[in-house]
Amino acid sequence: MGNHIPIEDPFILNLYKPKGITSTKVVSAVKWGLGKKVKKVGHFGTLDPFAEGVLLVGGNGACRLNNLLHEKYPKTYLAKGLLGKRTDTGDCEGEIVEEKEISELEVDFIKNILDEFKGEYLQSPPAFSATKHEGKPLYKWAREGVKIEKPPVERFIHSIEFVSFEKDEVTFRVTVSTGTYIRVLFEDIATKLNTVGHLVELKRESIGPLKVENALKSGQWPGEDNFKNEDFIKVTNAFEVQPLVVKGKELKAFSHGNPLKIENVEFSQLPSKGDYIWVCTEDEQILGLATVGDEYLTSCFNFPLKTP
Repeated sequence: MGNHIPIEDPFILNLYKPKGITSTKVVSAVKWGLGKKVKKVGHFGTLDPFAEGVLLVGGNGACRLNNLLHEKYPKTYLAKGLLGKRTDTGDCEGEIVEEKEISELEVDFIKNILDEFKGEYLQSPPAFSATKHEGKPLYKWAREGVKIEKPPVERFIHSIEFVSFEKDEVTFRVTVSTGTYIRVLFEDIATKLNTVGHLVELKRESIGPLKVENALKSGQWPGEDNFKNEDFIKVTNAFEVQPLVVKGKELKAFSHGNPLKIENVEFSQLPSKGDYIWVCTEDEQILGLATVGDEYLTSCFNFPLKTP
């Protein structure tokens, strides 16, 4: 299946969010560029204003894949942190609330500390974050002078790699499970280095197979001169999930949300129980996503069946 798709189909755009603007502003720019014919445009996970890199924006129902994306794919970041100063937000946009001397640090010691974070990792969300308490984001509580401490949540560090150490700045590359705050991770790293710290730079390099080197920079976004229809990514290409072509009455049944009996469907490759399957028509129209059970393919969600 190719990437060239009609605008009415669910799609994803891999955009490069520059420093200094919010993720919401990027989504607004895309909405303006695409116009009213595209429905329900949103992003797959925000980036802080000071951060840059991969920001995935979806439309025409694609954002219903948000949970699947976060469940299936880790995220990779290149981060630079400043040691010796802690801010109330954990990044360069906050106010300095603590300063602490930095002891003599050897590169091997820093590498060993980074290695200690690999694997399971308990992390509490920062006070300035979108995590909610009593239905209100923590950052709103914090702006009102109320600091809410949430219990730590288990995250996973797939890999963490030392890049450089210059003066009082540590640069590292890390691949993490969804929901991991790199701000908090660096604060925890600084604590292990017997000091405090905060992030000064952050670049999201990838979300699963969607890489920063393929991200569309400003000037290539919808509504701008260098945007091409081929830049729309079909959801079946963005997620490495086996497509299944369904025909006849089974096709209509699935489009109405009904499960498909596995014995009634032909597979080019038999999936395993628990796998996800894209259900498509012969002309490559995406009908939705299903999970594989013992006897049935069960619909996770459906896109409307378009008839000629």
